[in-house]
Amino acid sequence: MTDQTRLSYGIHNGSQSEIRLLLRQSPPLIITSLLQFVPYVLTTVISGHLGPGDLVAASIGAITMAITGYAFVSGMVAALDTLCAQTYGSGDVRGVGLHVRRMSLLILAAYIPIGFL
Repeated sequence: MTDQTRLSYGIHNGSQSEIRLLLRQSPPLIITSLLQFVPYVLTTVISGHLGPGDLVAASIGAITMAITGYAFVSGMVAALDTLCAQTYGSGDVRGVGLHVRRMSLLILAAYIPIGFL
């Protein structure tokens, strides 16, 4: 193929190597994402076998936990991701550890009032 043909089809050597890299590195992330749903599925299946009242209680508990707990912590971890990337990019490896420790304490402090809900 000529360069013009490759441009018209959107095929570049860099794109092909990037796609290969993504396909090689994505399975662990896919497996991790699927495994995060296992507790919800198991709770639902077990509660469904016990009875409709138990299924409703387990579902409401899972929804409450997802809204109150995971949403807040997910936001904090996303902020930590940004801070760590910027700090590491500036060459301050010690600062990355400092951000992780501080955010860990902040997440722990956030879980205390969430636990009372």
